[in-house]
Amino acid sequence: MSKRQLVVDPDDDYWLIYPTPGYVLKFRNVDLPKNCIGGNSGKFFLNICHCIELPGPPKDLEEDEVVEAMQNDPNSYGIPVSIGTIDEAVDNQGEIAPKIDILVNSDFFNKRMKESEFFRQMALVIICELVESKYGIKIDPRTQVKLKNKKVMGELGPQQVRKKPRKVYAEDGYLGNEEMPSNIVDVDDLEAESSRKPRNYRVQILDGTYAQIQIKVKDEQEKPVQDLKRLSLKMNDDRVVLILDKTRTVADFFIPYSMVLEKAESDFDAKEAILTVKCPILW
Repeated sequence: MSKRQLVVDPDDDYWLIYPTPGYVLKFRNVDLPKNCIGGNSGKFFLNICHCIELPGPPKDLEEDEVVEAMQNDPNSYGIPVSIGTIDEAVDNQGEIAPKIDILVNSDFFNKRMKESEFFRQMALVIICELVESKYGIKIDPRTQVKLKNKKVMGELGPQQVRKKPRKVYAEDGYLGNEEMPSNIVDVDDLEAESSRKPRNYRVQILDGTYAQIQIKVKDEQEKPVQDLKRLSLKMNDDRVVLILDKTRTVADFFIPYSMVLEKAESDFDAKEAILTVKCPILW
């Protein structure tokens, strides 16, 4: 393992950190600002790196715990990220392209991002939003290509990281400021937010590729509903709505990723009054 240098000025509010390489993400057809460092070829690279000095998320949660927390409060979970300066790198074709070095906490990187597609993509969404906010460069996370056998593009430069961050985590991160989608399918006549019932569902991520959604169904008298014909399930790519007797909404919630509806499967356990939906997800 290569050694890193850490330079601390006791009279300064910053650490000067030399990042530890992680992996490289490549993007094409990125609309770069005029006179952007590294040219305007449309190529763009992110060096995803880590360090021990930057704090990790306030709570070390599993995938399903993160989903549950964000369903209750979209701003309840975030990933601390440090965005470096724009620099240039030379790719395998000898072309010059801009790159930015990104820093996350080493423990979070090794425990979560290395092992979980869910956390990798969640971090990427936050990173893309912060890069756009800082530099005006809009990156679509869906166009990413992870380079094989490549831990860094170009040279890694030191970053200044505030010893006492102004914020515990990036509040403008994943789903934090998104507006409600305007293309909701078949939900024009649903109940208003104030009349929705308490939470009665659970969402789990399976192998980072599938969402498993379970909804406990009860009527107005809190009695289990055991007749599938009374239920109507409506979904779009990020919203799930379950209606009882064509009039009463028993579940209505958003999830923080896109579902492939064409491959969704459902099953109803009449004895337990639980509707289960399994659906592939896209990052």
